[in-house]
Amino acid sequence: MKYLSEHALKKPIGGIYIIAAPYWGAEDWNYEEYALREDVASKLPQESPIVLYHSRDDETVPFTHLALYAERLPQATVREFEDRGHQFKNNLVEVAEDIKKGEH
Repeated sequence: MKYLSEHALKKPIGGIYIIAAPYWGAEDWNYEEYALREDVASKLPQESPIVLYHSRDDETVPFTHLALYAERLPQATVREFEDRGHQFKNNLVEVAEDIKKGEH
């Protein structure tokens, strides 16, 4: 997402689907080289869906990171899960369906 927000795209993309991603800049995750620019929402492709996925029982990335992304990306659709862990138990059915539909 950082790359997409900092570089002009030559071709349209089908969507941005982010799964259990750490929010760089959150407490204990402060890595400036990965942090998103302040105007990230306006710099991403506006015609492409953005979908954020995170499970409440993620053992690697705190669930609170999802809310940080949602705040910065108000145009994003948020999909919360209860018991998928960080690896989503290798079950990405909802992600695959969203990609196939190309919508959020």
